[in-house]
Amino acid sequence: MSKEFRVMVVDDAPQDIHMLFEELRHEYQVVAATSASEAFKQLEEAQRPHVILLDVNMPNMDGYQACLKIKENPEYNDIDIIFLSANDSTEEIILGLDVGAVDYIVKPYDPDILHSKLKNTIHSSRNRLQLKQQAEAASTLVRTVLSESGSLANVVSFLRNCLTVTSPRELMEATIEAFNDSGLSAVIYFCLDDIKEVESTSELLTMLEVELMQRLYQHSEPFFEKGRRLFVAHQHSVILIINTPEDQEKLGTLKDYAMILLEGINAKLEYLSDKQARTNQLQHSFGEQITIARKDIDEYQASKKHHNKHYMEILDGMVDEVENSFASVGLTHQQEEQLLAILSVAVTESFEHLEKGIRMDESICRTIDRLV
Repeated sequence: MSKEFRVMVVDDAPQDIHMLFEELRHEYQVVAATSASEAFKQLEEAQRPHVILLDVNMPNMDGYQACLKIKENPEYNDIDIIFLSANDSTEEIILGLDVGAVDYIVKPYDPDILHSKLKNTIHSSRNRLQLKQQAEAASTLVRTVLSESGSLANVVSFLRNCLTVTSPRELMEATIEAFNDSGLSAVIYFCLDDIKEVESTSELLTMLEVELMQRLYQHSEPFFEKGRRLFVAHQHSVILIINTPEDQEKLGTLKDYAMILLEGINAKLEYLSDKQARTNQLQHSFGEQITIARKDIDEYQASKKHHNKHYMEILDGMVDEVENSFASVGLTHQQEEQLLAILSVAVTESFEHLEKGIRMDESICRTIDRLV
C-alpha cells in the first residue's frame, strides 16, 4: 500500500493514538487528534484524510456526533469513517451505520483486521462514494414504493422466476432483479445449511452491512426499523431495505411485499437445500458402494491370480505326466504326436481364455477408476 493515503486517528487516549500510529506509519501518512474539535480544526487547515479512525467514547462530543457533523458538511462527507469502540453490541453497530460510517472495529483490535479493513475501505472509497451519492439522490425521488398493480406484477414475476431457478446464485439474481424493478436499494442475505449468499442491488457491499445481516439472521422479530432502513428477517433470509418511504401506508405495503418475497425465497431455499442434501447423500452412498466394489474386485483379482497360477501348474503337470506315460503304454511315435497335438491345442485355448478374462478384469478396473 502506497503512503499516498492519509489516515486521521481521533482518540482522547494518547496511548491508543501512539499504538495506532506505530501500527500504521509504515503504510500510511498518519495524523492524529485528541478530540472532535481538534479533528475539525485539522480538517479545515490541513490536507484532508482518506479515512478517519474515530473513537466512539470521547468527552464533549462523542464519535457518533462527530461523524454526523462530518457527514452533514458537503466538503467532508465523502471521507470514509471507521469507528473504534470497545462496545460490540448490535445497537452500537447499527448506530454506526446509521450516522454514516463504513465499518466498525472493536477494541482491543487485531492488527491484521485493522489493516484489512483499512485496505478494503480505501480500495472501494471512490466507488462507494459515487453509489452513495446516487442512493441519496434516488431516495429523495421515492414517492411510491409500489402501486397495487406494480406490487402484484413484481410478486408474480418473482414467483414465476423462482420456479425456474436451479441454484442459490440464480435465486439471489432473481431477488436482486425484483428489488431493482421496484426501485428499491436493498441488501439480501441467504443462510441455510451449506447455502450462504449475500448481495446488494448497488453491486457494492460494505463489511458493516454484511456483519449486520449476519447478526440479524433469524431475528426474533420479522421487522426491525432504524431511520430509513428496514430489516426484514424470516426463516433463512434477511433483507435490508435502505431507502424506505416515509409514508406509513406505503411502508406497510412495502413490508407486505418484502414478506411475500421472503416466503417465496425461503420455500425455494428449502427445496434447493433438500435437493443438495439428497444429491450429497447419493454421492456419498455411491462412493461407498464404489469403494466396496473396488475392494471386492481387488480381492477377486488376487484370488483369480492365485487360481490362474494353480491352473497353469495343473496344465503343465498334466502335459508332463502324459509325455512320461508314453513309454509305458506302448504308443507309436505317430500316436504320441497326435496326442501331443491335441494337448497343445487345449493348452493354447486355455491360455487364450485366461488372457481374455484378464483383459475383462482390467476393463472393469478402469471403469471403477473413472467412476471414482
